[in-house]
Amino acid sequence: MEIHYWKFGRNLKYKEISSDTVPYNKRLKRGLVNGIGTIWKSITGNLDASDGEYFNKCINKINSDETQIENLLKNQISVTTSIIKTFNTSIQKLQIDEETFNNDLKTIETTLLDINNDISFYQAQLQILDLCESLMESYVFLENYLNDILNSITFSRLQILHSSIISPIDLMEALKEISQSLQNNVLPLPTYMSNIAQYIDIIKLQA
Repeated sequence: MEIHYWKFGRNLKYKEISSDTVPYNKRLKRGLVNGIGTIWKSITGNLDASDGEYFNKCINKINSDETQIENLLKNQISVTTSIIKTFNTSIQKLQIDEETFNNDLKTIETTLLDINNDISFYQAQLQILDLCESLMESYVFLENYLNDILNSITFSRLQILHSSIISPIDLMEALKEISQSLQNNVLPLPTYMSNIAQYIDIIKLQA
């Protein structure tokens, strides 16, 4: 009877000790785990859902900004290239006109040296008249071209895109090329001639 009571008392005491000890150990372990997790996060930068979403937004914004900058550079290069092509075309036309004038002048000179009768003389006069007409056309072209250059300089200083800088047709062709080279066609308006006036209004020139 005494042995049974002693065993019963020992079991009861063990349960009391266990009931006091186990919760403490669980609380201690849970606290240690939480503390270690916090320290690990601060050291390694371990991301939770909100952190991950925030940094993803930042990364996406950086990528978007880089894309926009790249697109702007492409736009500027493309439009600048188109303007240079237009200028080169005008210069080439001047060179062609000069070559035509020189050839006509040589022809007239040769004809005058070979004049032997009235018919040849009249033919030379007609050639001279044709040459004078060509000279007048070249003069008008040069005058208009110089006026376009002056207008281009004036409007460029005002940061206004004018037809003297690039014609509406050439501008639309340049915009179409830009649209094809960009991702998702990010131009503000469709590349239709009906929108050319709006494009001229929104495009600003930079030195």
